[in-house]
Amino acid sequence: MAQRLETNGRFIVEADSGARFRMACANWYGLEELGFAPGGLQFLSPAAIAGQIAQFGFNCVRLPVSAELVLNATTTWGPATAANPGLQNVSGLVALEATVAALSAARLRVVLDLHTLSADWCCSGTDGQGLWYSARVSAAQWEAALVALASRFKANPWVVGLDLKNEPRDTVVNGRHLQVTWNAGDASTDWMPAASAAGAKVLEANSNLLVFVEGINYAGDLRGAKDHPVVLPVANRLVYEAQDYGYWYNRENTPSYEAFARGLDDKWGFLVENGTAPVWLGEFGNCNNPTGRCLRDVSSSWQAQWWAYVRRYIAERSLDWGIWSLDGTQSRAPGRTFNATESYGVLNSTWSGPSNPVFLADVQALMP
Repeated sequence: MAQRLETNGRFIVEADSGARFRMACANWYGLEELGFAPGGLQFLSPAAIAGQIAQFGFNCVRLPVSAELVLNATTTWGPATAANPGLQNVSGLVALEATVAALSAARLRVVLDLHTLSADWCCSGTDGQGLWYSARVSAAQWEAALVALASRFKANPWVVGLDLKNEPRDTVVNGRHLQVTWNAGDASTDWMPAASAAGAKVLEANSNLLVFVEGINYAGDLRGAKDHPVVLPVANRLVYEAQDYGYWYNRENTPSYEAFARGLDDKWGFLVENGTAPVWLGEFGNCNNPTGRCLRDVSSSWQAQWWAYVRRYIAERSLDWGIWSLDGTQSRAPGRTFNATESYGVLNSTWSGPSNPVFLADVQALMP
């Protein structure tokens, strides 16, 4: 039986023992896209994939879903579940429940992530999904999807958290360009009050969950939390979430590790240093190029330099983290090619083993 998790200062801990639980997670995507199934089910069962995740040493999975999957009568796409006849052409919620059951049986904690509103690949400034509502999904429907997820898995102790919204960012809704803010006084763009209200409803439905609140500007900026923190009605449930990728930087504006670290400290690392609340680096990732250019060629590849920097930052600050992504292949969505190789995947394109042993070893070196 999994112990309930809560927070204590900057750490996530097991409620009964008080021992730290340091999250070392894999992002397993696919349910949030138009196949309404997690990636890899064209090759293996959910149980077989969950077994590999545990074997690699991960202790949790961030599982992206869409509000569309939760609220609408969605149906799994046949090719996406080809190796699982029992999950073909069934409700997307059935696929979600089967996936969570497999992860729970493998003794992996699960953080459900409301990744998209409408089923799609995320994220851009033109997809209309940057805020917690869109032209197709209202704020009330977003909250309803969160409450439904919290309620559905209330009896499962392995489901430990709910990520309210992936990568809040500037967007266009009904022809209006809206710039996301933290607490600037505009209810249509202020993320912090919306997250506080939604988090309260989640905890009313399931008070055992951790509530993960991402920063604005693609989860890269939590500076607003310094003076205007998220407030939840249940103590010790708030976890802030940041994300970071190499393509956000270049060598000119981040010439050294010290400059890189100062930048992250300014945007969200201060919360860790001050002991305010846990900060989970819920997404970071790198291309798994077998030649090693993304991983080791620091002389000519900024991606490799960033990879060295971000791993050092995680280790020095003992961060909780989630690698993007587990998936060896792309799922079904506009701009994606179903079954094409996922260049950021820990698994290979047949989901039968690691894509690059060096990449996997780098990730495993960060595990507790």
